[in-house]
Amino acid sequence: MTSWQQRKGKYKLQSASYFRFLRFLVFLNLMSFFLIGCFVLIPNVTIRSLKLTTTSNSSVKNDTECTYYNPTPTGLVNFFNYVLDILSGTGMLEFSYLFYGFYESGEVDLVKKISYNIPVSYLVTCLCYMLFCIIWIVLSNDVFLHYFCSLVFSAWDFRLKSEKFIKLKQKTIRYEFQMELEEAEAHRAALHRTMSDNARLYGYRVALNLVVIACITGAFYCIYLATQESQRLQSETSFLLGLLIEYLPSVVITAANFIVPMICDFVMRFEAYTLSMQIKVILFRAVFLRFASLGVLLFSLWAQITCGGDVTATDCKACEYNYGHNYTMLSLIVSLHVMYKLMIFDLLTITLVTLLVEFPRRMLVDFCSWKLVKLWGYQQFLVPQNILQLIYGQTVVWIGVFFCPLLPLLNTIKFILIFYCKKLTLFRNCRPAEKTFRSARSNFFFRIILLIGLFVSCVPLGYSVAKIQPSKGCGPFRSLSRIWDVIPNSVAELPITTQQFLYFLGSQAFAVPLFLLCCHFMLYLINCVVF
Repeated sequence: MTSWQQRKGKYKLQSASYFRFLRFLVFLNLMSFFLIGCFVLIPNVTIRSLKLTTTSNSSVKNDTECTYYNPTPTGLVNFFNYVLDILSGTGMLEFSYLFYGFYESGEVDLVKKISYNIPVSYLVTCLCYMLFCIIWIVLSNDVFLHYFCSLVFSAWDFRLKSEKFIKLKQKTIRYEFQMELEEAEAHRAALHRTMSDNARLYGYRVALNLVVIACITGAFYCIYLATQESQRLQSETSFLLGLLIEYLPSVVITAANFIVPMICDFVMRFEAYTLSMQIKVILFRAVFLRFASLGVLLFSLWAQITCGGDVTATDCKACEYNYGHNYTMLSLIVSLHVMYKLMIFDLLTITLVTLLVEFPRRMLVDFCSWKLVKLWGYQQFLVPQNILQLIYGQTVVWIGVFFCPLLPLLNTIKFILIFYCKKLTLFRNCRPAEKTFRSARSNFFFRIILLIGLFVSCVPLGYSVAKIQPSKGCGPFRSLSRIWDVIPNSVAELPITTQQFLYFLGSQAFAVPLFLLCCHFMLYLINCVVF
């Protein structure tokens, strides 16, 4: 508790909001892994360990060319190939519970008239996982109400007795008032601008936004080209070159998320926004860039895997997906390995920036007497950008979790490592940000962005489940023409009364009243918080 309060006082509540958000994501991923582990991982491990027999009713023809799949390497394999497999998620990792291609297909008879349907369990668990994340995020939101009155009349904690903690609390309250006064002064200056000043200012903003749009468009084009070249050059055997090709889309996306926001921050100086509006515009541009870059990556993968949606094309005619480019396990718009590599590369980037950029910068500022270096100063700890990086990493996990069920566990480990890495760099290498940031008002905004990331990740998941032909060589849905077919096929085996009840739950007669009831329940919760 002492360390936490010191951090809050030293960085004026900004860093504390970052670490609270990071802790929230750690618990979210940990609980998600427990859900997936109980209903997907443990049953499949048990079935494979006990060598239980699975039965399936195939609805697709048995095509040897499409159903052949063997990721196990043959012959001598050098050490660098194993390293490449770990970093890229190929080779031995493909033949593990990390990816969905290793999971069984069909049903397992447990006792008389009771069986365990692996595909149904896999799909329903993933859908429940997404629903669980939505509920967890919504219920954990802090409603911001009557902020200024609460700050004036109830901000002080009368339980404080230590002189050190009293001073820390005073600094915190003083900082919040400073933010309000700065905001009021900026609005007052805006009221004194003439019509010609406003016309010139809006002209500048339009021109500068065109520059920003051009930069973002260029970044999208680079991501598309990088994905195309990465898939085309997959046969390279050199270790370093092969590793670079494997991580080329991840490198380009990370570079775009680093360079384009810097250009946007520079452009922001000439747009004359208020302090709060500056943060909102910066966050909006950064969020759009990160989510849209993932969309461009997914679109380019979809175009290659499904031959641009044309299943009658030469490469896709046999299997309804591009078997010729070794997409046997990538039966979806989402490439399993790309989401895995994005998560690994995100962790490597944060670690290497801390060790090779922020720490040497602090050493240079401490031991170099040049005035230019002293003016450069320590690295700023920018809370909004750091939180957006966490949201981006979580969105990557949501997109790839269907084909990589252990991603929540890996993401939990990743966030724990990031926690200690950021704690180290915060105390040792960083200084408070020059741009003010009101954590109390922005926490709700960050949760909204997190929800947007969740809904964005549901789009490729829903499309893949409903439209894309699953792999015929691996995975729990190898015997189906569409992933969603497992649900109506299973419902058709239930008694008539149960089928009618389930059809009623999926009808508008049930969905519309349920939606209205949820709206009334949300209003009730808000009223309870207000009064």
